[in-house]
Amino acid sequence: MVIMITRTRVLGFRTDALFAGAIFLAVSVLVGAVAGATLGAAGQLVAMPIRGVVGVSALLAIAVAAVSRRLPWQLERETSIRWLEYQDWRTAAYNSASLSLGFATRIGFWMFYLVPIGAFMTGSALKGTLVYSIYGGARSVASLVLAAAAMRSAHITDRVLNLYVSLRTVGDIAFFMLAGYLVGATVTLITGGLNAG
Repeated sequence: MVIMITRTRVLGFRTDALFAGAIFLAVSVLVGAVAGATLGAAGQLVAMPIRGVVGVSALLAIAVAAVSRRLPWQLERETSIRWLEYQDWRTAAYNSASLSLGFATRIGFWMFYLVPIGAFMTGSALKGTLVYSIYGGARSVASLVLAAAAMRSAHITDRVLNLYVSLRTVGDIAFFMLAGYLVGATVTLITGGLNAG
């Protein structure tokens, strides 16, 4: 990922890493917005009781999988090295788009699945856009911070990787807490809607 930023040549200057970083962030938010709008609009097509059942079922399926598997479901692959051959804005843009979608690369944390489920559950293209673009932006900013730190010190990447197991444990705990909250809130909405109707 650091290479995807530092090898990008946008204008042919040494400061291209800044432009690549801006492209990286902008594309990530844009791709997240499109994915979120699509999922939110799909959720809007489904009435709330059914959308709630679908969302709760998805959350429960992922919770069961998280208990039985250490690694999340993912396309276990690295970012395409072929993208480095472009050596222009596409290097940053393609890498950012794959990171923003989440499932197109390694995920690492079960908590990711709350993003597409949450975007769908909003039942709104606008709210779905917010959910997914915030995820895409946050993942890009974290990647950019790590890239900037790695450019200053080669050891920083090793330190972060050494923390990965601890961070995954914290992420898994947060997933179960958030999933539990979403299940409870959805059940309340469904039963409240059924009682009102």
